Amino acid sequence: MKEFLKSLGVKKIFFGAGNRNAPLLKDLEEFELVFGLDERSLAFEALGLAKISQVPVVVCTTSGTAVAECFPAIIEAYYSNIPLIILSADRPLALRGTRSPQTIEQDKIFGKFVRTFWEGEPHELDAKLQVSYPLHLNLFVDQEGVGQKKQSRPDQQILSDASKHGVAIFTEGSGGYSEEFEKITRLGLSSYNEIHSGLNKQGSILFEKDLLKAFSKGQVDYLIKFGKTPVTKLWRLLNSKYQNIAVFSYQSDYTGCFGGERLDNLDRFSQQTRPHIINSDLSPFLEEFPNSEMSLIYNFINKTENDAIIFLGNSMPIRYADFCKNLDRKYIASRGANGIDGQVSTAAGIARGSENKVYAILGDLTYIYDFTRQFWGLPSNLEIVVINNFGGRIFERVESDERIILEHAHKFDELWDLRLHTLKPDRDETNLFWKRWINE
Repeated sequence: MKEFLKSLGVKKIFFGAGNRNAPLLKDLEEFELVFGLDERSLAFEALGLAKISQVPVVVCTTSGTAVAECFPAIIEAYYSNIPLIILSADRPLALRGTRSPQTIEQDKIFGKFVRTFWEGEPHELDAKLQVSYPLHLNLFVDQEGVGQKKQSRPDQQILSDASKHGVAIFTEGSGGYSEEFEKITRLGLSSYNEIHSGLNKQGSILFEKDLLKAFSKGQVDYLIKFGKTPVTKLWRLLNSKYQNIAVFSYQSDYTGCFGGERLDNLDRFSQQTRPHIINSDLSPFLEEFPNSEMSLIYNFINKTENDAIIFLGNSMPIRYADFCKNLDRKYIASRGANGIDGQVSTAAGIARGSENKVYAILGDLTYIYDFTRQFWGLPSNLEIVVINNFGGRIFERVESDERIILEHAHKFDELWDLRLHTLKPDRDETNLFWKRWINE
């Protein structure tokens, strides 16, 4: 990849912060790198540089909607004959069409507005490739190891084996599955309900941590997904560590991972004995770390009106809300493609469609991404809540290059006269809370 870009005369790369494209950095260090948040803005900046220099300029994006954000600049480059290159990281080809997290169909996403499209593994890029601009290079980045270890999963016969244990996961779009929930409970299956499932019932497994522990202990043989693709980290691990687990998607063709099957009814199940899965006690952590991100979010939601709508932004708020399942509110999130773009605007649309108070809980980078929406009449029933930890701290959890954290010093409530709640977590408390929570 590096030699190919050099052969085109590339000198500068605008790098949109993301986890999927972070592994590409090791091959891009010889170029001048400019890091940024908003791919739409980065693409136009790259366009401007390419326009005045007439030298090809690259925009490197993570997977998902980040790629689509480059579309306006690509259109301009097409009609102005500007040498703009989009270098998009994609999830493994085996996951295309499964609706796996942050996986969209990136192949030829720009249609006729790129004159050359190529996709493959980064090492397959050949300097002999004949290109015309704009150029889109879509690179499969296999962080999960799907391509190396892909194996078939058990089929539906496992459902009638009383010695096997299953877990039902209810996620967004599960509000109409109350009868199914009652049936799988009677049959002895365990259940885990994500906070935005719309199912007003408590699963037998409360927290994601305890769900993951059940898998690591070998207590689970198969999964049934009700609703859309789950938020839980487990759904990524199904493509690597837990390829031996059978996965079924209830009344849906999209399993969110490779090798899963559609399940149309619950007729094949045998009565089973539910294994003893211990649920963690959250209270001591909230008391010991009151200034952690998790505690601040919990306490804020706890003070909202009982009929409030809580809009949970990507990436961390939707995950930390796992701790708030005992707080009975209506929770909504944008988990189709998991992007951080347009979250303020989405929350505004939800508020316009409701008479209830809507609280949008967003990370600081998510807020910045859609910041300008606030200047033109937000609905009066919408409150914006920003968790300002001064950068994309989620990348610290996955040990990514620190440059993509995009650390900043902005204190939003001091810079602008806006209707805004700012939560200011203590970083040390947050990290200690998380470390102890995961390891205990």
